[in-house]
Amino acid sequence: MGDQADKLRKIVGNIGSPVNAGFKQRKGVARVITVTSGKGGVGKTNITVNLAIVLSRMGLRVAILDVDFGFANVDVMLGISAKYTLLELIRGERNIFEVLTDGPDNIQFLSGGSGVEELIQLEKEQVVEFISNISLLDNF
Repeated sequence: MGDQADKLRKIVGNIGSPVNAGFKQRKGVARVITVTSGKGGVGKTNITVNLAIVLSRMGLRVAILDVDFGFANVDVMLGISAKYTLLELIRGERNIFEVLTDGPDNIQFLSGGSGVEELIQLEKEQVVEFISNISLLDNF
């Protein structure tokens, strides 16, 4: 009987295996790992940042998208103040590459900002534009 992290261990452990031998060389398709929970304060940010560091050290290009509306804190954990946040992306003031901030170990991150009520009341067009921007990371 395994624990909750068995599947994640298999994914990360198989990155260099023959089954995933082409993982590093694949171009044009981003692999997404989502860290989520129904409760705050369980360590999602810790898991995310540490997983990103490990994957980056394995030679993968990593971008963290901190879209925890109202409680985003990847920037706080990394000790880096982002010049732009998810808010500028949603408003159409910046594109995804302008809002990504350089972090440690060649990680880039999108800061979600904090306490921004505007982010939970998005128009359909804003959601479509956000997804369009995120899809640009396939060629990141």
